[in-house]
Amino acid sequence: QAAFRLCRDLGVAVWHAHDYKSNLLGLAIRRLYPMTLVTTVHGWMPVTTRLAAYEALDRRMLRFYDHVFAVSPPLVEAAQRFGVPHDRLTFLPNGIEVSGRPAPPTRDAARETIGIDPDNADRHVACIGRLSEEKCLERAIRTVARLRDAGHPTHLHLVGKGPQRPTLEDAVCRLKLDGRVTFHGW
Repeated sequence: QAAFRLCRDLGVAVWHAHDYKSNLLGLAIRRLYPMTLVTTVHGWMPVTTRLAAYEALDRRMLRFYDHVFAVSPPLVEAAQRFGVPHDRLTFLPNGIEVSGRPAPPTRDAARETIGIDPDNADRHVACIGRLSEEKCLERAIRTVARLRDAGHPTHLHLVGKGPQRPTLEDAVCRLKLDGRVTFHGW
């Protein structure tokens, strides 16, 4: 009721949602208050049975929105499979503002910045993002262990912060990957 009163009192014309909770709330409020419903689809990563159920509901709600933005071509296809008409669906890629930024460093300068020895023959892989369960970063750590065991020295760089860092650090210790995984933080 508070969200309905807020929309009514502020004269909200457009509701922009981006997850199952805000999508459901928008549909509920629109039954009582006329507004345009827009949502952005970022993807579904059910990490629990409960979340999988919520996300299934979310996918069913998309067809009732006035417009759906999807951040990748596979999500555009998924939204179409879930009943979103083509004329109410737009591919809107995630963007990073690059104007006015300095040119990227050379490969050698970038390696020096993060402490990679130029004479080191290891392959280096980076995962950049929030350290949380849905990113499946523990799989990346296990892959580095398998590559090491197969004779392909690889170093994993994890850039970001998040609630799963202690679990990931435990996996590094358990798999004896000290020196093969670097946590760079934010």
